[in-house]
This record gives sequence, C-alpha cells and structure tokens, in this order.
Amino acid sequence: MKIYTDTIYVKDIVGTNDMNSWTEYLLQPSSIISIIAIVVSVIAVLFSIKYNRKSLKMAHKHNMLSVRPIINTTIALQKKPTFILENNGIGPAFIKKISFTYKDKTAENISTLLDLIKHENNFPNININYSENKLKSSFSLSEKSKIIIFSTDLSKENMEDIQQFNRIFEKIGTSILYSDIYKNEYKKIC
Repeated sequence: MKIYTDTIYVKDIVGTNDMNSWTEYLLQPSSIISIIAIVVSVIAVLFSIKYNRKSLKMAHKHNMLSVRPIINTTIALQKKPTFILENNGIGPAFIKKISFTYKDKTAENISTLLDLIKHENNFPNININYSENKLKSSFSLSEKSKIIIFSTDLSKENMEDIQQFNRIFEKIGTSILYSDIYKNEYKKIC
C-alpha cells in the first residue's frame, strides 16, 4: 500500500497565484463557456421563480372565482306564488344567515316577517307554507339549485289576491350572509 505524503494545492494545478495565470485560465474558451452557462442558468432560475409565483397567484384567483356561488331570490308566479332562494353560481353556497326587512323593520325569521306583513296590511286570507327549520341554522345550497323559502295556496285564477300579494312582497328586502368553499364571506341584499 502506497501512502502519498505530498500535498497538492490548487495553485499547483492552475498555476502560480499571479494575475496573468488566472486571467489566462478565465479567458480560455472552456472557462468562458462555463461562466456564461452559469450566468444564464442563474437568470433562468430567477425568471422562473418570478413568473411561477405570478402564475400561481393568477391560478388561485381563477380557482376562487370559478367556484363562487351567485345567490338570487325570486318570487315565482308559476302555479302559485312562491319565494325562492337559488344558487346560480358554479360552486356551493354555505348560507349562514337570512334576514328580511319590511318597511324598515327587520325580521330574523319568516314567521316574524309574516306577522309584520299581516299586522300592517289588509293581507288576503291565504295560506303561506314555509319551513322555519330550513332557515334556523346554517345550510348549504349546491350549485345550480334552489330552495323554496315559502309558497302560497293562491291560484292563478284569483288575480286580485295575486296582485295584492305582489304589491306586498315587492317591499320585502332580503339580506343573505353566505360563504364559498374557500370561506370567503359575501352578503347579498335583495
């Protein structure tokens, strides 16, 4: 077994430590190509980091907008007048709270709203069907779906009552607090 006792220094491989030998080494074509490759690689990495961050932010924003729920309320006069809450967006809506206003008075639930209306109007004697349990706690409304908040037993033949119903219910305001799957909160005032 051979043991080497000589120490080899970098200056022995490259040459002496004078400026001429370093510049000669750096001016060799292979050294110039290596240095240019390193500079180009560093610049490419910096650009890649910058544009990847930008594209990730844009993709995240796009993803958030692509699943945003769009909440609407309508009074439909199909077979009988019906108050409908619908999600016309692409993503689900997590309904947190629904409140109603009528003539500057707020009602936190449907029964209170109907009491306000009945006490202040010559309200026609109609049956209003609603489910308070649907609106008591938070619930979700999937994309392109709807839920009936309340409906009446009026028929299209009874036009006077329907017209009075419409005049009254045009004055109802609805405030809906909801969120999307990213927990962004929205408030819709109708």
